[in-house]
Amino acid sequence: MQPFVFSENLIRSFLRHGCASLAASLPFFSLLSLFPLVFLLLYGLSFVVSHDVIGEQVLLSFLRASSPRWENMS
Repeated sequence: MQPFVFSENLIRSFLRHGCASLAASLPFFSLLSLFPLVFLLLYGLSFVVSHDVIGEQVLLSFLRASSPRWENMS
C-alpha cells in the first residue's frame, strides 16, 4: 500500500506545482535560445577568422546542409 500512497502524492505534487507546464517550456525556450547562440558563436569566431572565410565556408556550408535548394549552388 505504501508505493501507491507515494505515487499518489508524487502525482498530486507534480500537478500542483505546474511541472507539466515547466517541462514543456524548457525545450521551447531552449530551442529559441539556439538562434542567438549561433550569432554569438559567429561573432566570437569573427575575431579569430577573417570575415571572408566565415561568409564563404561556414555560412554557405550551413545553408547547403540545411536547405536542399542550396545544394547545387557553387
